[in-house]
Amino acid sequence: DAHALDALLVGALLVLYLPSAVPHLHSARQTVSRTFAPRDGAQFASLSSFKTTNSRLGGLMTRVLGPRPRVRFVATAPREFGAMRDGAGVDFERLQLSIESIEHAGGGLKGGASGAFLFPSQDGQLVVKTLSTEEAAALRKLAPSFARHFHDQPASYINRFLGQFSMYLYGRTIHFVVLRSAFHLHGDVSPAVRYDLKGSWVNRTGKPGQSVLKDNDLRRDGLRRVRASLDDCEKIPIKLPAAQYAKLIARLEADTAFLRDLNLMDYSLLLGVFDSPPPAAAISGQPKGAEETVLQHGGGVMLLGVIDVLQAWTCEKVGERCLKTYVKGDKPQGISAAPAGEYQQRFMSFVAEVFAPDESPASARTRLLEAGKELLPGNLRSLLEIRPPTRGPER
Repeated sequence: DAHALDALLVGALLVLYLPSAVPHLHSARQTVSRTFAPRDGAQFASLSSFKTTNSRLGGLMTRVLGPRPRVRFVATAPREFGAMRDGAGVDFERLQLSIESIEHAGGGLKGGASGAFLFPSQDGQLVVKTLSTEEAAALRKLAPSFARHFHDQPASYINRFLGQFSMYLYGRTIHFVVLRSAFHLHGDVSPAVRYDLKGSWVNRTGKPGQSVLKDNDLRRDGLRRVRASLDDCEKIPIKLPAAQYAKLIARLEADTAFLRDLNLMDYSLLLGVFDSPPPAAAISGQPKGAEETVLQHGGGVMLLGVIDVLQAWTCEKVGERCLKTYVKGDKPQGISAAPAGEYQQRFMSFVAEVFAPDESPASARTRLLEAGKELLPGNLRSLLEIRPPTRGPER
């Protein structure tokens, strides 16, 4: 149930942050499960001591921290995040396996300009990410709004939040959020190419050796099929079937308008290019509309997600924009830091620059065929399916 899931998540968080100092947390997780209370800000674990397998490390910790260091966990908005998990079709047993794979994976990856640490699960289903104090406060305040948006837009591209927690450790407060991976439908298969797109162009070029490409790379080279090769690139705009394009634009418009109304900006469109579609079983277990988030293209697929959605347009961002404009001489239209409304308009303009509806005659025939199929009873739609002719046995 939701309480046991929160307990499991928190047990994993401590293993992630102290993999060498706290190797055995089975009893801690049991304590978490017994003491969790389903209310906002509930303290549901308080550990007065723990064991280490490294005696030298244990002695050092005792001298520095005292003999009985305390660790407390706090769940934020458990009802709202529980609703988000339910709406995302999260299965408890499967998520448990994902969390255990994070525990076994060890340390995290440092990601992005924010300096956050990311802990991806080995099965590709979820990510644990550290939050700044400002981001944690924003997510706590906005959790009800996100829960409503995900309820109203079940096929939203915004990355799903599965839980938010705070851990009080050694006099410090560490904030975490558990996210569903934007590429969760493909499991542990990594994309051949990954893009982080904002619609801006100042400092938006991938650096050599980085695994993620950015806006200027896509504008200059087109969509790559292989990260290290320019031999098989498709210049933008990328043509999509008209119906698929219309749904993509409508959903991103709804998502970005929602973020704009919350004064949020600086989010990214994460685009992954895969050689093959996700397994049918992975899609069948998702909420209605999930299959439409998979963009079929050129023999492969693209998966999309809107990520890093907690940055508000603040005085700090105003200062960043002024510094880059008046000191560095950058054009303000190309700077990522922009007011929420301006950011949303530029973001959607770039999406329209990257994707376009396929208006070719072949695509028109496909649309006509699909429209005709919708007019037929279900048991007759198969008559309009186009199948390649079967060959008989060779003689």
